[in-house]
Amino acid sequence: MKKNFVLPALAAIAAVAFVFTGCKDSLPDPIKATGISVTAEKTTLDIGEKVTLTANFTPANADNRSPRWSSSDAKVATVNVNGVVTAEGEGTATITATANDGSGVTGSVTITVNPPPALEITGSIEEPIDIKMSDALADPIAIDPVGVEVEAEAGISVFRVTIASTSQAFMAGLAGMGITGTFDLANPTEELAAALTAVGLLDPEKPILDETELTFDITSFIPMIFQVRALAEETGDCTATFTIVVIDNEDQDVEATISLNLIDDVTPPDEGGDEGGDEGGEEGGEEEGGEEEGEEEAE
Repeated sequence: MKKNFVLPALAAIAAVAFVFTGCKDSLPDPIKATGISVTAEKTTLDIGEKVTLTANFTPANADNRSPRWSSSDAKVATVNVNGVVTAEGEGTATITATANDGSGVTGSVTITVNPPPALEITGSIEEPIDIKMSDALADPIAIDPVGVEVEAEAGISVFRVTIASTSQAFMAGLAGMGITGTFDLANPTEELAAALTAVGLLDPEKPILDETELTFDITSFIPMIFQVRALAEETGDCTATFTIVVIDNEDQDVEATISLNLIDDVTPPDEGGDEGGDEGGEEGGEEEGGEEEGEEEAE
């Protein structure tokens, strides 16, 4: 008797197909996000400050709760893959979290970055200042104040001063006191601090480092320039410039220059040429007189 193997085989195939079809129908649909809210401990930052954002998904059991982060303005604030925001510059930026499950759902928060702390320098920096030697030596107190005022909300970290002058005697005098052409008033060495204090450029009772407000006055320093020149017998007009660079604790910097025209109105004009001419004339006359006397004696 011939057995029929076809029907049992078909039955087995049908059973397998039913099993797989049943499994497919029994898999749950993926749970996609229907909403995202973004929160942060703070949304107003200073430049350089960081904050970590949190993306809160709805529903809370969404399968993929790792969003893609982006910033509307990277010059104001950047954000990394972990939602860490870094404040880069003044302004506002929108930080957006986008679901990665294909739902297109987004959530965002606005980050505001404060302007940088103020750093300003004002004072005797608009134009060169004319100062007469007679005024400086006769009554130094009567000289109009010369200097700058600094406002540094973040605190001063560097106060660099560079002195230059057409007076060789003045520059040599500074070097002799241990004051180089450029120095940092906020971070002086012990020796430099003593020298700067001696010439009135530094007050040891008022350290400059981390100060938020400062007046740098060179008025009392000006007579010394004339005195040094007088000791060196250097005469004539000269110039002196003080270039000031201030850096605050936020690495901001500002620069200003005080320019002085120092006028020598005390030393009389050089009369050496006239005196020499007179002496020469007198000597010449004497020689001529001697020659005439000799001729008379010969006769």
